[in-house]
Amino acid sequence: MIPSPRVRASFAWSDVWVAAILALTLMTGCAAGKADLGDTVLATANGEPVTVKDLDEGFDSSHKGHTALLAGSGAVREFLEKTIDRRLLVQEARRIGLDEKADIQNAVDELILKQARDQLYKDEVSRPPDISDTAIEQAYARMAVQYRVRHILMYTREDAEKAATRIRAGEAFGAVAAEVSVSPTAAKGGDLGFVTWGQLDPGLEAELDRLKQGELRGPLETDQGWNLLLLEATREWKERPELARQRSRIKATLGQRATSQRSHAYYAEIRARWKVQIHEEALTEANLVASARGGPAAAQAKGITVATAGERAITLEDLRARLNLDAVQKFPRSWALRRIRGILDDMAFGLLLEQEALRRGYDKRPEIASEAAKLEDALLLDRLLGTVVFPRVQVTENDVRAFYDQNPKHFTEPEAVRLSVIALEPGPEGEAVLGEVRGGADFAALARSRSKDPVTASVGGEMGWITRGKGNPAIEAVAFSLKVGEVGLASVEKAQFVMKLEDRRPERVEEFAAVKDKVRQMVLTQRRREEMKRWIAQLREGSEIVVDDTAIRRAVTAYEEEAREKAAARSTPKKEEAVRKHP
Repeated sequence: MIPSPRVRASFAWSDVWVAAILALTLMTGCAAGKADLGDTVLATANGEPVTVKDLDEGFDSSHKGHTALLAGSGAVREFLEKTIDRRLLVQEARRIGLDEKADIQNAVDELILKQARDQLYKDEVSRPPDISDTAIEQAYARMAVQYRVRHILMYTREDAEKAATRIRAGEAFGAVAAEVSVSPTAAKGGDLGFVTWGQLDPGLEAELDRLKQGELRGPLETDQGWNLLLLEATREWKERPELARQRSRIKATLGQRATSQRSHAYYAEIRARWKVQIHEEALTEANLVASARGGPAAAQAKGITVATAGERAITLEDLRARLNLDAVQKFPRSWALRRIRGILDDMAFGLLLEQEALRRGYDKRPEIASEAAKLEDALLLDRLLGTVVFPRVQVTENDVRAFYDQNPKHFTEPEAVRLSVIALEPGPEGEAVLGEVRGGADFAALARSRSKDPVTASVGGEMGWITRGKGNPAIEAVAFSLKVGEVGLASVEKAQFVMKLEDRRPERVEEFAAVKDKVRQMVLTQRRREEMKRWIAQLREGSEIVVDDTAIRRAVTAYEEEAREKAAARSTPKKEEAVRKHP
């Protein structure tokens, strides 16, 4: 097991904690701090520093994409206090030994492994490829020719050779394809239509330039299986879009192919260093089936090692988690084994990346250690709240009923109306239809014949209930002014509605039985917040908290300057637009 770092940070939040933090009043903008102030210590809690970076990352995490900005002394100080509170709770979790829990450590270790592996893969394989203009132009030049191709795909080489023999003996390619190909194109006799560069597997694409019209080529192996190609015709692509319109697609295709090539090459490189072995003798149908069943036989089968990757083992249980056994059993055995080996290769690649990343010290990188610390703190906080703090909170039936009786506004449904509508485009038609309805025309029939909204038109204009305050204000203004049976006309920006009030429901308090569970959750949440505040107050009494007012003033100045810059940036496009309209 990889030792998890003990870097202290405060970033992720439990649901209850988020609810407490979101009570802050903040200016609009984007959560960020000045880079040169990131390590500035704003306070210490029992000797642990709370920095500007902690505030920035904690604020960004708690608001999860909402456009808000820490600005102003009050906001900064209030969020700093919340961050200190959270730090004290995490410290308490460590004091009572929650950081030694195996599941927490395993989760942190898994995160370190995943991030180390992913970063190594990004550095070695998925980094942005360097696609030259020359390569793009060469690919575009190849797109000048289109190939009319028929295709057969088979799971085994033997089956592909049998199909090729039939075709060479005189049978029509399309007839054979329709009978034996496992490609979706079989229904069309294997006809791919006219294709050009970038539309086929690169291995098949390379064969097109070497094929003569009417020539059959194959079997050709790709990741999908064994392929037969028949070139029926070639032609110049006269309607080929200009390079400027194709450049991004060509670059993306070249990039994907370059990444795929690097992935295969890097797997071969680290495989040679760490050694991968697939235990073919363990990949029997009996083992695979037994592992899917219950009982002692399944437990024994799941522990069988089916591959080793460096110092790691892949068990039958690991494989089964990635394998759709029902689907695999439908394939020929040779193809099924090939697919299983492919899955094992993918799994082995991931394990080798982890080991190589650890060998190269990726797990010690500050950014990965920081992410691990965030996760550990979040897990510790959730575990403390879930197993120590919140279990003390009890809610009785009397508590639930009392809260319901004392807070009727929380359970009051506003007035509502049930409408039928005829949706029309802006113009004189609205008054005309309204006049027809008032003159005695059948509303439902008019809705079916005249309404532009097919959904309500199909049911004679029925729109259902609209609760006051939940709909368009212009529509509500008319709807709630009508009496049952009356009609009216409401106009909005791009439409107008002839409306008929079918029914009205006054404001009402929901029955206790209908909202009992909701009330219980509201009381529980309130009690949990109160209990958390009590814990924080006790922790603060026994803690040494030092706040640096000078550092806070520097941070406030930086945040306010950032807010001004963002406001200016937002206003600039509006000014430029105004100049364009009124030069």
